[in-house]
Amino acid sequence: MKKLVIYSTVLTWLFFLPGCKKNDVTGPGLQKGADAHVALDWYKLQLSILLERNSSLNGVLFGYIGIGLYEAVRYETKNSLSFSSQLYQMPDMPAKENTDDYNWEVSANAVMASMTRSFYGGLTTANLTRIDSLENAYNQKLQSVAGTEVFNRSQAFGKSIATAIYNWYLT
Repeated sequence: MKKLVIYSTVLTWLFFLPGCKKNDVTGPGLQKGADAHVALDWYKLQLSILLERNSSLNGVLFGYIGIGLYEAVRYETKNSLSFSSQLYQMPDMPAKENTDDYNWEVSANAVMASMTRSFYGGLTTANLTRIDSLENAYNQKLQSVAGTEVFNRSQAFGKSIATAIYNWYLT
C-alpha cells in the first residue's frame, strides 16, 4: 500500500508539473517564460530519497514543502496572497523588498534546497551530496541570468521563507 501511494504521487507530479508554465514575466533578473523545472527536479530528488529509504510518503512534509515553495515564488503572480492568513497558526512570512527585482527560480531553488535538508532527517552523505549538487547546478545556471545582486537577494529570500516554514513546522 505504501508503494502504491508513493508511485501514484510520483506519477501525479511527473505529469502535472511539466505542464505548469508560469506567465511570461520579464524584467531585470527574470526569465521570460520561466517554467516548473526547478520544482520538478527538487520533487524528483525528494521522491528518490524516499524510495531509496523505503520510507512511506509523508504527506505532512510534502504539504509544508509545497507551502514553502508557493510562498517563495508567490510574488511573481500579481495580487497573490500568502497562506499565512489562511492556515492554522501559520506565522506571517517574510516579505520581499518592494522596489527590488527578484529571480523566482533562484528563490525556488534556495527554498527547496533548504527545506529538503531540514525536513528529511538522517540523510546519508550521498543524499547530502545530491542535494548540494542539484542546488549548485541551478545556482550556476541562474546566477549568470539573474546577476549578482538579484541572485543574492532572491536566494536570501528563499532561505528566509524556508526558515520561517521550518520553524512553523516545529511548533
